[in-house]
Amino acid sequence: MEIRHIVSKIKKPFFIVGGLLVIYAMVGVFILPAVLKSKIPEIIQKETGRKALISNVQVQPFPLSLSLRGVEIEEHNGQPFAAFDDFYIKLGFFQSIKQLALVFDEVSLKKPFVHIAKQKNGTFNFQDLFKAKADDKKGEDDQAFPVNIAKLSLSEGKLVWKDASFPKPVIEEIHPINIDIENFTTHADKQARLGLSLALKSGGHLDWKGTVSMKPLSSEGHIKFDKVTLETILALALPADAMPFNLKGYEILDADYKASYT
Repeated sequence: MEIRHIVSKIKKPFFIVGGLLVIYAMVGVFILPAVLKSKIPEIIQKETGRKALISNVQVQPFPLSLSLRGVEIEEHNGQPFAAFDDFYIKLGFFQSIKQLALVFDEVSLKKPFVHIAKQKNGTFNFQDLFKAKADDKKGEDDQAFPVNIAKLSLSEGKLVWKDASFPKPVIEEIHPINIDIENFTTHADKQARLGLSLALKSGGHLDWKGTVSMKPLSSEGHIKFDKVTLETILALALPADAMPFNLKGYEILDADYKASYT
């Protein structure tokens, strides 16, 4: 009799918890993706004035993760502005509770694309994104909620740069761009391991490996900048009216470094 009494007592809470988990899973798998697929483009257009499209949204409730696929954002004239094949984020729920921080097991971005254009008058195609809507001022004592990301990656990225402010327009493509960061954190005195590589269509590539800390902002490691044309560097770094000369040749840099900002 005692066993039956105990079973009858735990049966009701068991079914309640089980029912809540089923509802949570159903909402995550079937309802939330449809809502996000509809609402995210609306929010992007409202905030940026640019049309957006999402091909697919997937939410996995156990463990909690989100995937956005086939995202495209247009320029005001309908040309491609930004896009990516897949954005994936996985929340570490129990680690978040344990560490009293927002913990992500993985954040990845595959094949992102960004188009940056500088017009003849010196303005950029993204300047309107920084207009209006001043943020509420926060006190100096306010601190952001800590964030930890075990694995952060960007793979096969592509950046297209077009500068029409020169007598002869400059066009450069940076592809592929690959970034891998392990143990990224906003906690003070914690370091993350970072690796970055990219290649320029005009020739040359950059390899960077090291560590980085957010509080205080510091980094050390090794950087290699190989066979990048000086003409390209000047065109990307300096305004057109600041180049009364032509500089030919290549830049090669291979060195260890240590830097900090306090």
